[in-house]
Amino acid sequence: MAKARRKSAPREIRDIRFPTSHIPERPAPLAEIPVRKVRPVFLEGYTKPTVRRRRFPWKPLAVFALLALVAAIAGGVLWYRQKATEASYIQEVLKQANLPVPDPELPGSLGEWFAALKDIFSDYGDVPKASLEAIGALSHAAGLLEGIPAKFLAKDGTGVAADLATLRADLEIISVFLREVAAKGSDAAIFPGLSEYAEYAPDVERARLAADRLLALLQAPGQHHILVLFGNSAELRPGGGFLGSFADITFGSSTIGDVIIHDINEVDRGLEADIVPPKPMQSIVTRWRAADANWFFNYPESARKVLEMMGRSTFYASSTLDGAILISPKIIQDLLAAAGPIELENGVTVTAETVIPMIQREVQAGQASGSENPKEILAQLLPPLQSKLLGLDDAGSQKLVAAAKEWIGNKDLAIFLRDPELMKIASYYEADGASYVIPQDFSGDYLAAVNANLGGGKSDAMINDTIDFESDLRADGVIENQVAVIRESGATREDEWWYRVTNLDYLQVFTPQGAALTAASGGRARTITARANYSKGFETDPDVAAIEATLKPVQGFPAVAQFRESGKNVFATWLTTPAGGSSTARFQYRRGLKAPFRDGDAYTFVYERQSGAKQSLHIVLNAPPGFVWEAGGVSRYEYFSEAAPGRVVLALTLMEI
Repeated sequence: MAKARRKSAPREIRDIRFPTSHIPERPAPLAEIPVRKVRPVFLEGYTKPTVRRRRFPWKPLAVFALLALVAAIAGGVLWYRQKATEASYIQEVLKQANLPVPDPELPGSLGEWFAALKDIFSDYGDVPKASLEAIGALSHAAGLLEGIPAKFLAKDGTGVAADLATLRADLEIISVFLREVAAKGSDAAIFPGLSEYAEYAPDVERARLAADRLLALLQAPGQHHILVLFGNSAELRPGGGFLGSFADITFGSSTIGDVIIHDINEVDRGLEADIVPPKPMQSIVTRWRAADANWFFNYPESARKVLEMMGRSTFYASSTLDGAILISPKIIQDLLAAAGPIELENGVTVTAETVIPMIQREVQAGQASGSENPKEILAQLLPPLQSKLLGLDDAGSQKLVAAAKEWIGNKDLAIFLRDPELMKIASYYEADGASYVIPQDFSGDYLAAVNANLGGGKSDAMINDTIDFESDLRADGVIENQVAVIRESGATREDEWWYRVTNLDYLQVFTPQGAALTAASGGRARTITARANYSKGFETDPDVAAIEATLKPVQGFPAVAQFRESGKNVFATWLTTPAGGSSTARFQYRRGLKAPFRDGDAYTFVYERQSGAKQSLHIVLNAPPGFVWEAGGVSRYEYFSEAAPGRVVLALTLMEI
């Protein structure tokens, strides 16, 4: 046997060895497969993989806010060209931005300074003039980014429109400068590697386009609406939490109206159409409504359906709905953590720790008493929260920015806008909540475990999931997988009754197309009795119909259904988890790739978590016989996370031994 090539492994990779003397050619019967809860052993020099994402431009309340980062980097670079003696400051800026820090040799005498300046002008021609303009644009843009959110919250539509127009012009100046730097090459005299920062030109151009499209949206004639949907993760649905309420932001003709909180039932009462609900949902509702329309794991599909149903309601009959932005309770908690405690009109003090339970108690009390507006507590909370956010000091703003960096990565925030250019930008930065698109000839694997609480109260607030996945790769290109989904309820007798309701979960396991089920246990079939005769007076939704046209039972496994959604194969079953108890569903399936594995083959595993779900994740990938993973030179690759992010991408390479 040839000795394996030794290669240094990246620090981000953590491989864990488990002593094994034999790997069976066939998996053990499913009933003998134990549910593994393995605490990883760390090998010296290795850490767990990081989740790879594109950079996202973080600045609260501004889609185009990546300029905060660009200004810090590019502004530092340009300032350094003008004041090279302050190199230590610029190096610190770059370190904080996690970027490579050049180490230039500074001129030590007046004569050397003149020579250096001469080199800059001779090497760059018109770039120094452009750099001066860019410095001014950066400084101005930074000020605008500080002021636009405050003007928006103050409903100064004219001021926001003027600032967006100016910001668009500033970004054009910066973009032109970065393109000229890229064309001229590296400036070795003062700042080696300056041209490398020209790679930010596409980000600046995206920001310029965002400013342009947002300005067009704000100035559009008539009344427009962007809805902020509050996803209640105590009652999970595939697109996030149940949509019990939302905030309506109105704008148009350079004006910004009040932000008004609505109970979604206000809209659904005006929906005159009778639409057949998805089959699993027919157990709890007679007709499909906007409240239940986030039925699709791919958030853009859910958002389109929510806006479509709301647009058909008399509530929004003469309105234009331009977007639906989903937020989880975590965002409300983070906003309060930055703003600090808030005292309501009734004297109750609300904090980040108490806000979600308090809202749930008030809503349940309002529903029990038959209140016309059980979500009134949200309307009471909004004005003082807005006031506090307007008055945030630097420390509070930094706390909010730090929290915002996690929102999109963990799917606590998902943006859908009807403007296609803005959606391209949101999609580029993975801010649209879209599920992973599996490429053709995909050499790898994909998994998502998605829950839908249908009749289980608010019990998901007490549920924690463990996803235990192991994959055996065969040399002939066949992949054999075992996955266990373990749901554990932490509810006790001391908890409110709505948290102690038995959790009724419609579990959907998303896999690549072509996956064939070979074993299953733990789940159960559920007979759904429709609450209406859908052949009379009801219309069929075409998107639901397209999915259900592929729905079929899995031969030999009566508790499992199978269908296609968003380009993926889905295995579905029902799980029942009592308060304080647990439940487990296990699936075993295989899928064949188009070719056997070879030395140097890339292999990518992608895992996605739905918005609002609490999941720990344990992944084991076993290399084919005769191969090891290049990272660490071991045949068994393991990943573990107590709190899985929104998306995990493991990019690996096989090495023949």
